[in-house]
Parts: sequence; structure tokens; C-alpha cells
Amino acid sequence: MDENTLSVSELLATRYSLLATSYSLLATRYSLLATRYSLLATRYSLLATRYSLLATRYSLLATRYSLLATRYSLLATRYSLLATRYSLLATRYSLLATRYSLLATRYSLLATRYSLLATRYSLLATRYSLLATRYSLLATRYSLLATRYSLLATRYSLLATRYSLLATRYSLLATRYSLLATRYSLLATRYSLLATRYSLLATRYSLLATRYSLLATRYSLLATRYSLLATRYSLERAHNPTLAAPIEEARHMWSDVKHGTTCAASPTTIANPKSEIVSHLTQSLR
Repeated sequence: MDENTLSVSELLATRYSLLATSYSLLATRYSLLATRYSLLATRYSLLATRYSLLATRYSLLATRYSLLATRYSLLATRYSLLATRYSLLATRYSLLATRYSLLATRYSLLATRYSLLATRYSLLATRYSLLATRYSLLATRYSLLATRYSLLATRYSLLATRYSLLATRYSLLATRYSLLATRYSLLATRYSLLATRYSLLATRYSLLATRYSLLATRYSLLATRYSLLATRYSLERAHNPTLAAPIEEARHMWSDVKHGTTCAASPTTIANPKSEIVSHLTQSLR
């Protein structure tokens, strides 16, 4: 058996015990009321008999007491009706007293039954008593909090109205920012495409830079080669003066090509002047 079964049994035992006590008190109350109205009925019945006798007496003295006879006859009728009324009320409350007495007996038996169940679960009740104390304190705390939150509820109701208006305002702002977000999304797409384009251009220029770097290396090697050839020709010219004319001619040709003053040069010479000069020197040496 768990805590819930124990709690339900204790609550039912307490409830039926209270109901039995309540109905017992009601049975006592209605029994007293029945006794009271029975006494009132007896009283008014005696009064009715008394006034009936007085009516008879005064009816014999009708000549002298005709008015009194009429008065007491009406009083006798009134008290007879009251006696009947209170007799019926006494009967009614007697039946109610019997009913609630039976209900009190029933709930007393139920209270006894659940009291036995409560006794059965008393060991578990001991175990959960500390929790009950704790939750009792929490119940007190939450009761105070409930009062506090009830006051806060009114405040937050007003705040809810305020925030509802703010929500409408922010909904309109959200629509506005949604349109702005769509706009910036399109701009982001556009700039993404531009970034892709510039990335491809960067790759292209990187390849071009690599190409020109290789060309620079190539021309550096050619310059070294031509420097060695120039040194070689300088040494050979020192031993053989006949080589001076071709070397001077080649120097003048390179100077003209470098400064762009050669007019009679062929398209091949303009396209590749260094190879043309080297071939000219080679033919001269041969």
C-alpha cells in the first residue's frame, strides 16, 4: 500500500466520522424540534379545548356574551389550526430525526470501517508523517503564496493587456524586420555571388602571378646566360680584335630594341629580340 491509499483512507475515515457526528447532531436537533413542536401541538390542542369549552360556555350565555363567544370560537379555530400545523411539523421533524439517526448510524459504521483501515495504515502513516509535516509547512507557505499570487494576478492581468498591445506593435515590427531580412538575404545572395566571382578572379590572378614569377625566373636565367656570353665574348675579343665588330653591332641592336628606336626590325625581332641578337652573335662567331 502506498501513501495515496493511506491518505485516502484517513481522509475518508475523517470525512465519514465528521458526517456521522454532523448527522447525529442533526438527528438530535430535529428530535428536539420534534419534541418542541409536539409540546406546542399539545399546548395549542389544550388551548383549543379550553377555548372550545369557553365557546360552549359563552354560547350558552349567547345573549350576554355573543360577541365573546364569536371571538373565542375564532380563537379556538385558530389554535386548532396551529395545533394541526405544529403536529404536522412535529411529525416531519420526527421523520427527519429518524432519517438522520439512520444516516448517523450508517456513517458511524463507515467511520469505524475506515478507522480500522487507518489503523492498518498507521505504520505507513508514521513513515510519511515527516513528509506530511513538511508538506503541511509547504501548504502554509503556498497558501500565503497563493494569496500573494492572487494579488499579483490582478497586476499581471493589467500587464497582460499592456503586453498584448506591445505584442501587436512588435508583430508589426516583426513583419517589417521580416521584409528587411528578405531584402538582406537577397543582398547576401548577391554578395555571395560577387565573392565567388572575386574568388575566381583571385585564383586567376594567382595563376597569372605564378606564370609571371616563372617568366621572371626564366628571364633571370637568360640574363645570367647572356652575361656569361658577354664575358666570354669580351675575353675572345681581347685575343681576337675581329670579333669586336659583331659584338658592337649586337650591342647597338639590343640598345635600339630596348629603347624602341629600331625601325627596320622584323616582326620576329620585335617579338623576341634577345633570341634574334643571340642568333646574330652566333652567326658572326662562326
